[in-house]
Amino acid sequence: MNFRSLALLGVLCAVAGTGCASVSGTCTIKSGYDSSKIKKIAVVEVTFGNRGHIDEYSAAANQLADLITMEFFKRGYDTVERAQIDSVLKEQKFQHSGMTSDEDAVRIGKILNCSAVVIANVQECGEKFAFTVKAVDTETASHLIMGNGKGDAHSKVTKLVSLAGGAAVGAGVGGAVGGRQGAILGGLGGAFGGVVAGEMLSEDIYDIAQKTIAKVFENLPSRT
Repeated sequence: MNFRSLALLGVLCAVAGTGCASVSGTCTIKSGYDSSKIKKIAVVEVTFGNRGHIDEYSAAANQLADLITMEFFKRGYDTVERAQIDSVLKEQKFQHSGMTSDEDAVRIGKILNCSAVVIANVQECGEKFAFTVKAVDTETASHLIMGNGKGDAHSKVTKLVSLAGGAAVGAGVGGAVGGRQGAILGGLGGAFGGVVAGEMLSEDIYDIAQKTIAKVFENLPSRT
């Protein structure tokens, strides 16, 4: 069996297991943070590793953005609907390229009439989930909140290959798929084996992401 066949087999196979999810997370709040001054907040960007915005992963990115948005909403913050954010991103020509700096995010936030914007970056999304997040004041461009979290499902493994070997398998899959999408799948196959281009997150990955995000924001002050 050649390498490409093994790669495709590795992606198609899954191993079921049992156990409990393990999550950890922390969130640092800026000294003097006043939640009453945050009249409206928007999660404007979810990126993936050092590749940044990936248009093919927009369905998964929107799910993760909604999970983060919910943490603010539960604490009394006025949040912006995803459709409205996407409309502004499209108008500002960011819907495919993504934002490259906090300044870009602040500009989008001002258009949305937000006091703060939230940007998240996902480092792992497969057998494990890991991400960082920050909230930026749209007036001062200073960081109001910075957090990070990690989760390990310990339940249903979403792929046969390990994260360490996933990149090699992903390269074979990328060659089989071909084109830009194939290159993205190949390059991200290791850490992002649980994200499929054009599809939403699986139930297992969504569950661990939800638990990890909730853990990070568990000490977020409610809006007064």
